Amino acid sequence: EMRRLVKNYKCGILCNSSNASSIEQALRKLVGCDLERMSSNSLEMAQIHCWENQEKKLISLYQRVLRTVDS
Repeated sequence: EMRRLVKNYKCGILCNSSNASSIEQALRKLVGCDLERMSSNSLEMAQIHCWENQEKKLISLYQRVLRTVDS
């Protein structure tokens, strides 16, 4: 899920965190990135996917499931 979010919002660099070479490549890539844009994209993602919004979706899902069970 984190991979999908990072790719969709272009808010970071992905790497294999258990591989030193992969981390090094990611850091080298990061140096050439527009960090202000990544920061802005991260804030947008955080606002959309914050717990308060996810909580509403989860409650709605529970309500739909309960209505189905009660029917």
